Amino acid sequence: MVDSTLHLASVPFALVAGTAAGVLSWLWWTRRRNAPFAAGVALLAGSMAFLTAAHALLLVEGAGSPLVEGLESATYTGLAAFVLALAARERFRRAAPGR
Repeated sequence: MVDSTLHLASVPFALVAGTAAGVLSWLWWTRRRNAPFAAGVALLAGSMAFLTAAHALLLVEGAGSPLVEGLESATYTGLAAFVLALAARERFRRAAPGR
C-alpha cells in the first residue's frame, strides 16, 4: 500500500480522466464508425480503461504484484495485436481493386 498523499489523490483524477476520455472516444466512434481509424479509437478507449485500472491496482497492491503485471501485459499484448491487425486491414484496403 502506498501511503503518499499525492499518489492517493491522483487515483480519483486518473479515474475521472480515463472515464471522460473513454466516453468521448466512444461517442466519436459511434458517429464515425466507418472511418479507417474508428476501430483504433475504440481500442484506445478500452486500453485506457484497463491501464487506469492497472495503475489504481498498482497503488493498492504495490509494485511487483502478479495481478497488476498480468493486467498490464494483457493490455499491451492486445494493443500490439490490434495495431498489427489494423495495419494489415489498411494495407489490404489500399491494395483492393478500384482504389
